[in-house]
Amino acid sequence: MTNSELILLYQKLFNHDILKTGKSSLDYKIMTLKEREFLIEFYNSTGHHFWKNKTSGKYHVYVYAEDRPKKRKLISAISKHNLDQAVLNYYHATEITFEYVYYEHLQIKYSNRSTGTRDREECAWEKYFAESDFIQHPISSYTLGDIEDFVFEQMSVYKLDSKKVQKITSILYPVFHRAYAKEYRKDNPMLSFQIPRYFFTPSTEKRVKDAVLSDKDFNILESYLLDSLETENQKYSTLFAIYLDMLTGLRAGELVALKWTDIEDNYLHIARAEQKTRKRDENGKLLKGSNFIIANTKTKNSVRDIPLNERAKKILKLLHQWQLNLGFEDSEYLFINESGERLNAPIIEQRYRRLWKKLKLSSGTGGIHELRRTFATKLALQGISIYILQKLMGHADIQTTQKYYIRVDADIENSLSFVENI
Repeated sequence: MTNSELILLYQKLFNHDILKTGKSSLDYKIMTLKEREFLIEFYNSTGHHFWKNKTSGKYHVYVYAEDRPKKRKLISAISKHNLDQAVLNYYHATEITFEYVYYEHLQIKYSNRSTGTRDREECAWEKYFAESDFIQHPISSYTLGDIEDFVFEQMSVYKLDSKKVQKITSILYPVFHRAYAKEYRKDNPMLSFQIPRYFFTPSTEKRVKDAVLSDKDFNILESYLLDSLETENQKYSTLFAIYLDMLTGLRAGELVALKWTDIEDNYLHIARAEQKTRKRDENGKLLKGSNFIIANTKTKNSVRDIPLNERAKKILKLLHQWQLNLGFEDSEYLFINESGERLNAPIIEQRYRRLWKKLKLSSGTGGIHELRRTFATKLALQGISIYILQKLMGHADIQTTQKYYIRVDADIENSLSFVENI
């Protein structure tokens, strides 16, 4: 049997259609039987008879490189079992590429489930990996230098900062971890991978103080909202949502996931958030369009209680009366349209951007997330404890909170008094 025929046999036995179907590999018991079948064919093929060196006691066999059919490669091992494994690893390397392991990892991690995390990972794959020759090499052939060269090239082409590079490494780490765990390669080069900070392109993100509303603009916006909600008949609940966001600092996804049952006395319980996911067919294939679903919060730290000041309570009462006037006394969610359907985050975001332009506000950027930043900044300027602010904002990393922090001087019981003074 020729080397090409052996490769075809290996592909047939181990069902290497995974790149097309996305299905996971066979279980270990079936693999063991097929490994034996392959090894019998291999050792019975011309030029592949193994032998034992009487002096060293090692076992040897020749394999042939596909790209150099006339040149042989000697494989040696201290035992017959190790020799068998080395032969299998050689043919694994012939077929199993980085791309193969990536799709194997994707299938095992997500199955056919559609999640925001999966969508973001696949977007990163399409942008940085899919069209690159990097993914076509045998997974066992990559060195740490190869990986560094690939990452540095992407950094140069796309002018990436450290945060965006994480989109690339979030794929590299699990792929090489799985390759090592499945014994497709003998080591995990990502354990030694790091990028010196001087390699990064400086971030162009605006500073926190440039992405918040000034006191003047905050007051202009609040006056407009109060006047509109108290004197005008609202067709939608978007203005209610914007005003409540000013007074609670919620993420937009958390805001539109609020239910009436989340209100408890002076607090608003945050327990869920909206997620945007790509539409998929029953086989997990991406389709056009997106779904907006209610799921868990961004992190476990995001589950929290937000104090409600008197203005927030007033807005909630007005919102409840608005729903009653429309005949939606049994509405589950706070923010709905005239048909009683839950609003999604992009609708709130679009309405805020139009309002920001209409009022000609000179501070902020016009993105609704600046209301969250403004809320945090105002609390920090009043001297609330950095640890309490972290809890109120639902930050997993206190370094995120430090952007708003002025001094440590408060406790959880005093948080309502701080919110009252926004």
